[in-house]
Amino acid sequence: MTLNATLPADSDMVSVLPSKDREERMAINALQALITSGSGPVFTTLNCAAQSTLTVGVDISAAFIEIISITSIGASPIDEIAGGSEGQIKIFWIQDTDVTFVYQAAKLILNQPVHITPYGSLGDIICFFNVGGDPTTATDGYWQEMFRTPAA
Repeated sequence: MTLNATLPADSDMVSVLPSKDREERMAINALQALITSGSGPVFTTLNCAAQSTLTVGVDISAAFIEIISITSIGASPIDEIAGGSEGQIKIFWIQDTDVTFVYQAAKLILNQPVHITPYGSLGDIICFFNVGGDPTTATDGYWQEMFRTPAA
């Protein structure tokens, strides 16, 4: 639902205000329902077990936006995120020097030259966006890096 920012107009009568209040409350309730249903941002703590693939719905959630605090037991050079739906956003907060992200054509696309892999240091944040994923047809699509914030 889109709210009209120009309403109520200065010339509107006071009698229209209750309907505007109800409209705004419906929009706020719809947003709250998205957040509490798991469709809103989700925070996950993930401890990998020396792996190179993360799977949506297994290792990480199927939430539309997810922030993942990630650590690992042993080296985890992540080069694939299997599953997911187009438009999903996964933000990784690296909490362990064993976790790195590695360019993998058609699976995990990093915004850097291919020869500079793996990427990831303690405290770094890296965000990926799913392109072309469709769970109904078992199509993973690929994950494109949106941004990264290296730890200072």
